[in-house]
Amino acid sequence: PPAPPPAYSQPVYAPPAYPPQPAPPPRKKRRTGCLVALVLLLVLLAVGAFVAYQALFARNDLGIRYTQTDFDTAMDKIDIDIDFLGMSGEEITEFIAERRGKEKLAIEDFNWEFSNYEERQIELTPEEANAFLNEIAPLFSWFDFIRIKPLEDGRSAVSAQVDFAKVKEEIIPDVYNQIPSGVANLLPDRFNLYTEGYTEIIDNEVIVPDKLDALNVGPIPLQPVIGELSEDDRQVVFEYTERIYEMIPGLDIHSARINEAGNFEFSAYMPTSIKVTEP
Repeated sequence: PPAPPPAYSQPVYAPPAYPPQPAPPPRKKRRTGCLVALVLLLVLLAVGAFVAYQALFARNDLGIRYTQTDFDTAMDKIDIDIDFLGMSGEEITEFIAERRGKEKLAIEDFNWEFSNYEERQIELTPEEANAFLNEIAPLFSWFDFIRIKPLEDGRSAVSAQVDFAKVKEEIIPDVYNQIPSGVANLLPDRFNLYTEGYTEIIDNEVIVPDKLDALNVGPIPLQPVIGELSEDDRQVVFEYTERIYEMIPGLDIHSARINEAGNFEFSAYMPTSIKVTEP
């Protein structure tokens, strides 16, 4: 692998300063299809919010449970050294426990340094993966009560409460500003999203080769809209998911998928040290 880059201390979406890599082929520009897809999705979401607002918050645990041991085992396998405001280990756990239920923290209010990049191949059980996703950074996360359940043939079911107010500010501010104000004003700040289907990440790109089997906001099915999109337009909607892990400069996800054993496989060139400080 290339020599580890120097420690990073950059704003979100800043170009990473790691050794140059071969440039990937340019993606097709599909801005129009993406915007149309997102607007249609959000219009349905707004209508659903109007007629069934309370039902949007219904959580689905998918029968997945995890314990502190699952989280500890996941962290041992992933082996990341985290320094959060001078705290580590149990200190961070206690800090998170004290802040649960309070207002989320903004990513841009802190300095983030990623260093000690290494190649890693990791396999997590469903319980370990769910523990990691829920407990690694709940104070900054755009999603709460995340549940991912392996299904047959590499497919998965995913349920999560979306903090849409935070998503608008940190992930899709450019797209959200193009939504008609009449629709935008109706959108809830929080809702539960449920999906079923096949997805994986290959070379930092989210791959959704087939139409999802299910896509629901609360009890409202959105599949009739997303399912009828062309493959290109459907794919570009999910490209916005990539912005989440692109916030880590230099992260190169070779693959992320569910294997035949029903476990989560992850292969990446990734930072193994994270330091978070106040400006």
